[in-house]
Amino acid sequence: MTTDAVEINAGANGLLDTLSQVLAKAGRGVTFGLKAVYEGVVIFIGVPLTELLITLFAPQGKNRFYDTDQFPWIKDLEANWEVMRSELDGVLKLNEQDCLPSMGDFLPYQNQYTKTIKNWKVFVLQFFGHDIVENQALCPETVKLVTKIPNMTGVMFSVLNPHQHIYPHRGFLKGVLRLHIGLKVPKNYKLCTFRHDGKDVHWEEGKSFMFDQTYEHQVWNHSDDVRIVLLLDILRPLPFPLHQMNSWIVKTAETSFIGQRMSKVVERWTTKYPKDIERYVKKPQAAPTATVN
Repeated sequence: MTTDAVEINAGANGLLDTLSQVLAKAGRGVTFGLKAVYEGVVIFIGVPLTELLITLFAPQGKNRFYDTDQFPWIKDLEANWEVMRSELDGVLKLNEQDCLPSMGDFLPYQNQYTKTIKNWKVFVLQFFGHDIVENQALCPETVKLVTKIPNMTGVMFSVLNPHQHIYPHRGFLKGVLRLHIGLKVPKNYKLCTFRHDGKDVHWEEGKSFMFDQTYEHQVWNHSDDVRIVLLLDILRPLPFPLHQMNSWIVKTAETSFIGQRMSKVVERWTTKYPKDIERYVKKPQAAPTATVN
């Protein structure tokens, strides 16, 4: 083969390689675009449609609060609240050093509900189905307790600093119910109030309540102490075919670009932890033994 032919062949191969790369990038772009359109349709049409169907047809679809006796695993959590409380030392240290994200850091629309973005802190163990492994390593006993829970979609410690107010707001997924368990509550627990659709309730250590987060609610901490609750989300129990529809919509939200981005924001905050944080964390064997039924 002549030198000119070799050069022409090499040039042609280079052009084909470049064209292949361009087509591959274009294909990825089209795939991403189609996925984004699919996610948008499912979330922005499916979510309000599911809310309407649950309200109209689901048993207890209009309930504000739910009897925790319907969920046997809640008794295990309440019986072991001191297990979880014993692992809060590290979380409290992070809060003191301003190393915990606020709810608004990964859900920006939440910023409008507090006086400043630093009022409502969270220590996330799982968010939208994504495990935050760095945080789970700091609370191993709590993780053992919550991983047994069926249809869990997220769990975190919710930290409200003294003399703060979370303004009225509502969640957007009626297909998800939320549980609160008091872990660190001021001695005068009535200084901390949860107002849900006009009804006031108060946290107590070791006690829980479950509610529909899509009704307007707000929170006050009038005390001089921090208030910490375990905040846990589960799929709402629903009959066929509402259960299948709801599971599909929640799963789409978890795997969506938005869901993945929010989880990465939480993970980035773990890089701000002080290097000696582990010395503030009780070792697993030092915590009370978790009850297993």
